[in-house]
Amino acid sequence: MNTASYRRLVSLPVLLLLAQPGFAQQPTASASGNGSSGSLDQLQEVVVTAERRKENVLTVPMALQAMTATQLKAAQIHTLTDLQFTTPGFLPTSGEGYTQLYIRGIGNDIFVGADPSVATFVDGVPYIWGSMDQQLVDVERVEILKGAQGGLYGRNATGGVVNVITRQPSTTQPFNGDALVDYGTMGTVRVAAWANVPVNDKVAFLFSGERDSHGPYVTNLATSTPYTAAMFPNGSFFGTPQQTAALLNSHTHPDPGLNNGNYWATDDKMLLRPTDNLKVTIAGDYSAKVDSNGAANLDTTPTLVQGFFAGLLGETIASPVIPGTTTPTGFTVNLPAGFEKGPSGKYKVAMGDPGYVDAWDYGTSATVVWDVPDVELTSISAYRGNTTNFAADGIGGSSPGIDEEVDIHRDMAYQELRAQSTYHSRFSWITGATYLADNVNAHTGVSLFGGIIPTLDLRNVDRVHNWSIYGQGTYDILPRLSLTVSYRYEHETNVTKYSLPVVATARTGLSKSIPSATLSYRLGNDGNVYARWARGIKAGGVNPTTAPVFFPSGDTRGLLFAPEQVDTYEVGYRKALLNGAAQLTTDIFYNDYTNIQFTAHANPAYASTVILAIVNAQKARTYGAEESFDWRVAAPVT
Repeated sequence: MNTASYRRLVSLPVLLLLAQPGFAQQPTASASGNGSSGSLDQLQEVVVTAERRKENVLTVPMALQAMTATQLKAAQIHTLTDLQFTTPGFLPTSGEGYTQLYIRGIGNDIFVGADPSVATFVDGVPYIWGSMDQQLVDVERVEILKGAQGGLYGRNATGGVVNVITRQPSTTQPFNGDALVDYGTMGTVRVAAWANVPVNDKVAFLFSGERDSHGPYVTNLATSTPYTAAMFPNGSFFGTPQQTAALLNSHTHPDPGLNNGNYWATDDKMLLRPTDNLKVTIAGDYSAKVDSNGAANLDTTPTLVQGFFAGLLGETIASPVIPGTTTPTGFTVNLPAGFEKGPSGKYKVAMGDPGYVDAWDYGTSATVVWDVPDVELTSISAYRGNTTNFAADGIGGSSPGIDEEVDIHRDMAYQELRAQSTYHSRFSWITGATYLADNVNAHTGVSLFGGIIPTLDLRNVDRVHNWSIYGQGTYDILPRLSLTVSYRYEHETNVTKYSLPVVATARTGLSKSIPSATLSYRLGNDGNVYARWARGIKAGGVNPTTAPVFFPSGDTRGLLFAPEQVDTYEVGYRKALLNGAAQLTTDIFYNDYTNIQFTAHANPAYASTVILAIVNAQKARTYGAEESFDWRVAAPVT
């Protein structure tokens, strides 16, 4: 396990381990559709809402993998990362406090400035930030939709969608719940619990919470007094040799241990059923991660780093940056051999400024579902906030060198209105509209030697407004042959205002049509064959760490980046076999990828001011095949 990033990789509710089989969905009918009551040697039937309506996963005409809480528990899948072992083409990665999702190779490692390429929804609410903490505490089902999904899901679904459906309060079930207490080495403690509390036939609550912590995994051998007067025989503009060493030591604060864990979260809901055909669910969640996990830059080449560091130190503290000072005559920096220590054995490093990643993620939502004759009306109103504080040493050495700090506060308001047919007919439909307002306040700071000398202070405010209208219709051409067409029109504006180093404004936006079409043939009630084309759009934007002042007038290369687009073409087959004891899913896909967003080093003309910028490549093509075969050999073995 990569202990340095474990906490940020966790993306699924821990309490999925606690799901009691009696509460999860059990096989109710034979997967072969013979109407029997099911048996222990059949795979569990999974009902999904990937297309906004309840369907057997085998009848959905798209590349889709879904697992219930019971299945996740049986497979010992604890986190989103673990799903890569059961989901072909799915790869989560993490670093510096950001969770990045890849599906079929489509994703990005852009930590600041660009949105994720795989959209994540929790109970219908989009989680739009790569730095979000998705470690929820209760789960009912996880669905991974592969390929472009812009028609139904909108922005930033070029690679696919991860749908997390959490446990909901129930007025029809009695009081029930579960709890878990874990203890392990390194002071590892995890306490989690959930409870469904019905008040009457109209009101119910669901409470859940988690506390998760562990001690440092890595020992830090760096000391708080690495400098001596002998290293600065001629002193510096800081003063005498003794004063220079004392000042540098006063800004060296290494932590004795690295990669500790400190996390807690709560996710609570209230269900109101004023009438039989109307239900209102009000939800609120809060999580906090305050530790050093995920923020380590490690020096693995001590000799090389020491040479670079000695040059940086000499050039900096010899410069007359204080008015009236002069460069000391014959200035030298005399760092003895072995000053830069580097790693020392297993789980032992020397980092003078190890850094941290602190993240607070919170939100509330109200979901109203009203069943009227032949139509279901849904409203989802949500607010989410997120604050991340990230700091690390760009050198990763045994003494502070280039200190980087990024502080970001985000908040988002979201509204969706949706209507869908519930009558039985050859034609079914769904239509809706969404509005999203996203606000980001960012600060990027760079300083030298633990903050003694500031070198960059960049502050900006980003405002995104997005609205869309969408619809999808399915028509049964023949009793088993269906055509599904979806369309979304999306409009977005993005304005970034910089207050430092100078006041400036940059703006971009998009107006896009996002279509899809699927032709499918149902194989009874337990499978289908399909051919699908779908488009996904990922929004463009403004580089938050690159102010317009860094570029010549009219040159926005490296400042603005355009939307990216993916067209997915695929054919697939899904079927239950062996009287429901086995399931086969296979898919062949081809992606046509244009305007890919990625980070690159700046044009040589800007090399001294722009280290990395988000830019667009022209195009790429990806293709592949996937297959998943599940077989319940016997009741206890799958």
